[in-house]
Amino acid sequence: MPNCAGRATLSHSTLCLEGLSSARLGRGPEGAEPLVEGPREVLAHMTRADGVQRIEASHDAWRAGFGLTHDRRLGLGRGGQALVGEDLLTTLGPADERAFDAASRAGPDPGVAFTIRFHLHPDVEPELNPKGAQARLRLRSGELWVLSHDGGARLSLAPSVYLEKSRPRPVPTQQVVLSGRAMAYATLVRWSLLRSGDAVPTLRDLWRAGGDPA
Repeated sequence: MPNCAGRATLSHSTLCLEGLSSARLGRGPEGAEPLVEGPREVLAHMTRADGVQRIEASHDAWRAGFGLTHDRRLGLGRGGQALVGEDLLTTLGPADERAFDAASRAGPDPGVAFTIRFHLHPDVEPELNPKGAQARLRLRSGELWVLSHDGGARLSLAPSVYLEKSRPRPVPTQQVVLSGRAMAYATLVRWSLLRSGDAVPTLRDLWRAGGDPA
């Protein structure tokens, strides 16, 4: 896979709007790759209370074209066995609302399409439950994690690739995808990644044979 594809927003575990990257690199002198398009404002804030680490971060890369700012909130419980996330797409004023209305009417379908992607390691085996509300993620050791969402998007599996400098070629793997359409001035999708069971993680859950990080 070319480097440019690996840098695309679609190749990362985050939200993407209409399949467009949140930034674009250009070509400069002597091989430099300056940032020619991207967010104008990026904010991040971290707190820690009651054994939970919380991070809230936002960027406005799609604000000019769609009137939407992306805000992500993450909460990691003590012990690392529960990760709770929220992805919010929102307008921040009348000008954003007008831009969103125009973008929402521009295509054949109303609204603005979004995807939230979770790229998986090749050693992780995903399986959707019959109702599509959860994805069960089984590690090679048998340890099980469950990715759930609040119903504000459609859950599916899709092909992906795993890139690592020590490997000569990309390794086929899968990704969990939450997809939907932003239909209002604020769209919120809640999701969680929870470890199932009471077993303590072992070293083989953290390191693969040969010393490569899992």
